[in-house]
Amino acid sequence: MHFAGKHWMICSSVFLMVQLAALSAAQAQDKLLISYGGHNETVGPMWVAVDKGIFKRYNLDVNMLQVRNGQISLTAVMAGDVQAFWPAISSVLSGVSGGAKIGCVASPFNKISSGCRASAAGSGCKR
Repeated sequence: MHFAGKHWMICSSVFLMVQLAALSAAQAQDKLLISYGGHNETVGPMWVAVDKGIFKRYNLDVNMLQVRNGQISLTAVMAGDVQAFWPAISSVLSGVSGGAKIGCVASPFNKISSGCRASAAGSGCKR
């Protein structure tokens, strides 16, 4: 991973912690449940922050909840079952396009996945 990628992950994790601290103060809530979809390395910074007790410095008791996919995480946020989720940007975009009143304050990625691209020639998906 390049330095810029590591820098982005650290900055987004710190930004998320600050935002969660503000959320905790606004709601007078000490416990936060954060969901994430799938098994991959992108949630690593959150697990490290939870394991190292970084959130406890801000009087937050953060727990991570692994669910099957991003859409289930989005549904859990909309239902109020979790206070936040660690999304792929595609989950946020999908939810907003479906009418969900949500926003993304930080993302561990600096671009959308290149698994499928549209082109003027209509050549379809490329890797």
